[in-house]
Amino acid sequence: CSKLLRPKIMLYDDADSELITPDVVMEVMDEDVSKADLILWIGISFQQSASLEYFRNILRVIKEFGKEGTIVQGLINPDEDSSFNALTGSNNIDDFK
Repeated sequence: CSKLLRPKIMLYDDADSELITPDVVMEVMDEDVSKADLILWIGISFQQSASLEYFRNILRVIKEFGKEGTIVQGLINPDEDSSFNALTGSNNIDDFK
């Protein structure tokens, strides 16, 4: 990583989630992804439509910025179904080659 690490945390259905993940998260996501070297999905099962929406949007932004070969995404979850859920829930399996 060539710059200071800046984590982005998203929470669902938590009393304080608006403080951490405001409604404008999609509006700032493009800029965040354009500057990213690494995106980690930690503990996400991709069973909920909201997490799949974030995942699809990240893939879209990576493509729009032409950074398919430079941004690494990692899925960290002991549940083996989480990667299957992410792959089958995405719009284009070819994005994972």
